[in-house]
Amino acid sequence: MQQAAQSRLLTAFLSALSITAAFGLAFWWNLDKPFWAGFSALVVSLSTLGQSIQKGLLRMVGTVTGAAAGLILYFFWGQLRWPMLVMLCLYILLMVFLLLRSRQSSYFFYTSAIVAILIVVQSRGGDTPFTVAVDRMQETLLGILVYTVLALLLWPRSSLEALKAGVFRITAGFGGLLAARRAPGADAANPVELNLYQAARDAVKLTEGLLPAARLESYEVRHNLPEWTSFLQLSRQLINLQQDFMLRMERLPEADRSRFFPHLTEDLDALAEQYAALGAWRPAGEKTGQGENEVPRWQAEAVPPSVSRSGAEDDILRRDLVLRVDETSV
Repeated sequence: MQQAAQSRLLTAFLSALSITAAFGLAFWWNLDKPFWAGFSALVVSLSTLGQSIQKGLLRMVGTVTGAAAGLILYFFWGQLRWPMLVMLCLYILLMVFLLLRSRQSSYFFYTSAIVAILIVVQSRGGDTPFTVAVDRMQETLLGILVYTVLALLLWPRSSLEALKAGVFRITAGFGGLLAARRAPGADAANPVELNLYQAARDAVKLTEGLLPAARLESYEVRHNLPEWTSFLQLSRQLINLQQDFMLRMERLPEADRSRFFPHLTEDLDALAEQYAALGAWRPAGEKTGQGENEVPRWQAEAVPPSVSRSGAEDDILRRDLVLRVDETSV
């Protein structure tokens, strides 16, 4: 708990310092829009250095792309209000479409659309489009560089460590699902078990989100990227298959279960031991204290129940699980 509080305090301090430094440099150099520099430093203030670099790159490339699009629109239709608005609408439509289809680069398309709108709108207010584009690009770059340099000098936080912690959370999710399904009185419609299932899927999704940032930061991840990608894909499939298997076993009569699967209990015990070993494993020399990224041994409570979903969402997930069992019942 103390380490988690210290981490939050350092994160807040680093964010505040980078925003202040970005504003200070923008004022010192008499830049026209200091707000953009400070806001860029705020936007890239994320939990790990790799995530900050990834978002900074997406923001910078999106800014350049949006600035180029805005200048092109103004060059061809700057004196024709309605044709320019129609073309701007089409560009925004394209960016939003690509944003909804992209999993890792959605922020790039979002930034590109915003910057294109900004250049077209501000150019109608007296500023030249080229000046607006240059101001936006240089102050965005300033904010990103200020935060990156301060993060490297004061508190570099590794995305690789967060990625490894995500692996432990996934393992805890596997073990939690297995323990919940084997507990006396287990019920597939129990909201607690449904929350465990959802939390395990969330752990996989969170770890997938860390992979691009860790790839930017770590040669180890880049070198083994196919293995990491395969692990996360198989983890997602395993959670679904594990839940499916347990639900099918629940519908199978006890006599048939013993006849068709005489060693099921022993096999599940062995699987539980493997989950426990994976959850307790640490690389040589790594601390095992109660740190922020510490993941406990697998238990049902190792993956906390999700409280963010509504009752309607629970009903939808419950119906989905029950329908899948009915369709594939033995």
